[in-house]
Amino acid sequence: MHVNLAEFTSVVAAISATAAAVSAWNSRQNVDRAHRPFVYGEPELRSHPELPVVRIVLYSDGSAAGREVRTRLESADGRWIGPAEGSIRALPVGETSAWFEVPYPRHVGAYVCVVRYLDTFGRLWEVRNPRNPPAPLEGPKRVRRRKRKRAW
Repeated sequence: MHVNLAEFTSVVAAISATAAAVSAWNSRQNVDRAHRPFVYGEPELRSHPELPVVRIVLYSDGSAAGREVRTRLESADGRWIGPAEGSIRALPVGETSAWFEVPYPRHVGAYVCVVRYLDTFGRLWEVRNPRNPPAPLEGPKRVRRRKRKRAW
């Protein structure tokens, strides 16, 4: 059996180039994930004599600071319950924010705490925390922004 050396080396070169491209892509994805912020809100129901409120505390658990952090409550079907609350310029790694109080939505059975923030590259991310009824965190997922620069 005769093997053409020129064809063999070109096939090996193509395979090694493909392996190098896949390795570089995987490396870039890992670096991107390693330096991504992760900010989430933890809501809890507080009872006041006149009006019950939902207190939201923001936590930053990622490896980078979250910028332009905003939070709001949504009903389980995606409608806004109130205005966006809690605008924070930057939330450093490992920090906890001051709490924000939002009137408790009595007319809504299930609600979700939604947090949106920017990473260091200016990409917008969203984390959803379904709390009534309790469920695991959803996200972070990337949100496509419209032409305006605001997070909401």
